[in-house]
Amino acid sequence: MAICFVSLWRGPAELRLGVDDTDVGGAEVQLVQYARLLEEAGNTVSFITEGIDGREEAISPEGIRVLAALTPGDRGKGPGFVAKWARVWRAMRRADADIYITRASGWLPAATALFGRVARRKSAFWTASRMDPDNYVCRGGWPLHIWWLYRYGVRASDLVLAQTEEQRDAIAHASGRPAELCRNVWSVPPEGAPSGKSGVLWVGNMRELKRPHMVIDAAERLPNVQFTLVGGPHPDAPRLFEEVRARAVQVPNVEVAGHVHFSKTGYYYASAEVLVCTSTTEGFPNTFLQAWASGTPVVSTIDPDRVITRMGLGRHAETVDEIVEAIQDLLSDPGEYAATQQRCRDYVRESHSPEAVVERLQALLTECIGEQEGRT
Repeated sequence: MAICFVSLWRGPAELRLGVDDTDVGGAEVQLVQYARLLEEAGNTVSFITEGIDGREEAISPEGIRVLAALTPGDRGKGPGFVAKWARVWRAMRRADADIYITRASGWLPAATALFGRVARRKSAFWTASRMDPDNYVCRGGWPLHIWWLYRYGVRASDLVLAQTEEQRDAIAHASGRPAELCRNVWSVPPEGAPSGKSGVLWVGNMRELKRPHMVIDAAERLPNVQFTLVGGPHPDAPRLFEEVRARAVQVPNVEVAGHVHFSKTGYYYASAEVLVCTSTTEGFPNTFLQAWASGTPVVSTIDPDRVITRMGLGRHAETVDEIVEAIQDLLSDPGEYAATQQRCRDYVRESHSPEAVVERLQALLTECIGEQEGRT
């Protein structure tokens, strides 16, 4: 089976199929992992990306084909909308896949679905966050033609995938067509991760919707607990990072580590006692999976599918007072804390392991392709 992910991220991250670029987020992390696992399972996988240092095509170390559709300048004042669309289609023809998958809102789902119909191939739309169903219903600040194209792209896709039950039900209700659940994937590291856990961890790009100031508010009320914030500035909020760092200097038990290469974040998750999430909205955060896989409970203002509450993987807390109380509660009983750690690791192993999740995705894609699998 030939599978192509249509993403339009910046090329160097795709070429390495790494996730250390500050422009790469949770959806990209997931697709990179899926690409590797699907390739290992015997499929042919390719990416369509924005650009690759001026080249049209490259091969990743894993043998995954990376095709450039645009150049970095095309995101802003480059070619017009029609020209961008045409370049994406040219790259899709070169990919020559059985099914094309996009995990982005905007006009790209329409371009992917329409190409599938013209080329007699299959297309899939995959939600990246809870905002995707919301954007289908409410245009917000989108131009009318982009909103219309997004809505058309979801309806016209041969397969709609969602990363949580909540997203599946919401996009199905909004669009009036069925969606399939395919969870995010993560591997549980071997037992024997670093012992001597201590402190509270927060991870994310410094954006307003992540609300990093809430972490410092909590730290001020827990002076005997060390707090570490990992994440650099985001283009949407360049001043926020400096504001948080300046404030953290005044709080002795807060450290702002800044941007950390993705390959080195595992140490932070394994060493922390608790991961805190203060976002207003998320999909299904990779930070949760990284924390749980390392035996680190999560205290979060969002609880996708109520999994934290239902499975006992930490605490759901909406205010600073509730965050403080949840951290104190988790750390007050060593026996219950150890039991929570085990539940965290078991949950990731049972619900998000590569074996379980990739097998389901491959089955859904194979069923979608159907008789086209034997095309010439």
